[in-house]
Amino acid sequence: MIGQATLVAGPPCSGKNTYVAQHMAPGDLVVDYDAIMSALSGQDVHDHMPELKPYVYEARDRVVNKWLARKDVDLWLIYGAPRRSDREWYIRRGFRVVVMDADERTCIRRARDTRPSHWHRFIRRWFADYEAPRPEDAVERATDIPPVANVSQRW
Repeated sequence: MIGQATLVAGPPCSGKNTYVAQHMAPGDLVVDYDAIMSALSGQDVHDHMPELKPYVYEARDRVVNKWLARKDVDLWLIYGAPRRSDREWYIRRGFRVVVMDADERTCIRRARDTRPSHWHRFIRRWFADYEAPRPEDAVERATDIPPVANVSQRW
């Protein structure tokens, strides 16, 4: 079996985890920045420690590189990827890319209900950095799906 890899990109609180939960199958590999941060820091899934970012990225990249060498299961990568260059790296390696289609106002409203207050900064930064896909990028857009309240601890 050759596994399919999917990058699910989008702003914080756009429904990336929900999209993956609705489309994955048992035995799929899910790599989620928030869940890795929580696992490495021992903190709540939404409490990010800036000093641990390099470790989170390294853990994520090692799992992705291991998958690229094996391709034996389906992989779901949950990662904001606001810039085209962020997504292109994965596209060049055969990843299917899905960008969540949620507007900034909706994400901010959701963050008020489920995230620490500093997450508004993360959302605004994502939208400030966002570069829309070009037609040749073959990026899919997913409809706005309400997020589940608790993020999975899978990674």
